[in-house]
Amino acid sequence: MAKRHNQDNAVKSVARVCKVNVPAKSLQVSKGAIIGIKTWGKIDFLTHYCGWTLKPSAE
Repeated sequence: MAKRHNQDNAVKSVARVCKVNVPAKSLQVSKGAIIGIKTWGKIDFLTHYCGWTLKPSAE
């Protein structure tokens, strides 16, 4: 799976749905966000293979 994704492209794609903090390597998802299956795959790639963290938003 890691061969299919590129970190830069995955971050750009996820930034459409989530708030991205690049220096801290964190993603913040709001409760009402609608996220598709491909975007979840990119989030999975970033969190499990690239060292990013996923934080739910309080909003």
